Amino acid sequence: MFEQLRRATLSIEANIVEGYALSTPLQ
Repeated sequence: MFEQLRRATLSIEANIVEGYALSTPLQ
């Protein structure tokens, strides 16, 4: 149970970081 929750949290964080990187123009 806890392992699934931790894995889901890591996945969500990865998606947020990836989305932020894609939405931010490279300088």
